Amino acid sequence: MQSLLVKCKLFIIAGLLLLAFSWISYSGNSSHELLAWDDEPYITNNNWVTNPSFDNVVSIFTESKVSNWHPLTWLSYIPEYYLCDTTASCYKNTNIFLHGINAFLVFLLSGIVLCLLLPDKNKKPFEFSSLTEKEIFAASLMSAILFCVHPQR
Repeated sequence: MQSLLVKCKLFIIAGLLLLAFSWISYSGNSSHELLAWDDEPYITNNNWVTNPSFDNVVSIFTESKVSNWHPLTWLSYIPEYYLCDTTASCYKNTNIFLHGINAFLVFLLSGIVLCLLLPDKNKKPFEFSSLTEKEIFAASLMSAILFCVHPQR
């Protein structure tokens, strides 16, 4: 039981670390404004987002806007518009938070993949089969940090 608590603490620390890396990497753009190129047609000049109704939600799923069809994006903008209005930093902070969560999911997925792909020590003596849980944890965390801070993620 004690070992499980230690592992849970390590995962919580890893998640918080990835959120911190995401914040440090991308918080410098908080002074930016909404862009006329895509933010205004997608959010502030989009009746589906600014005046949600049943008909508008149906339109989100059945029509395109600005030559695109992004129903889940437009649905996510509805509550965000009511929280942020036209404050660009609010939208950017939401994206930074979501990126940190995605980095944590990369961490979990890479750990699962490493555990599943590594052969059993008793069946096949591969070079990688000698990795310990700590090494798998470290490799997964490094891949998630790279995903989190790399500008071409």
